[in-house]
Amino acid sequence: MYRIESDVELSSDWLPPEAFSTLYASQPAAVATAIEGVGAPEVDEVRVVDAATGQVVWGSTEHAFE
Repeated sequence: MYRIESDVELSSDWLPPEAFSTLYASQPAAVATAIEGVGAPEVDEVRVVDAATGQVVWGSTEHAFE
């Protein structure tokens, strides 16, 4: 299970606010939702964390975006 974390407020025009506090069964689904939560993911840090271990498995400022 994966959760989304960020130091900025996450919001989306098409996702409900609870989308950013939901636990996701798949990492790709959590990443896709996390990216939608910030205007500039390469600037505003958003992370996907393994809920069981607390390990960051993906961070927006660590990867290039297309």
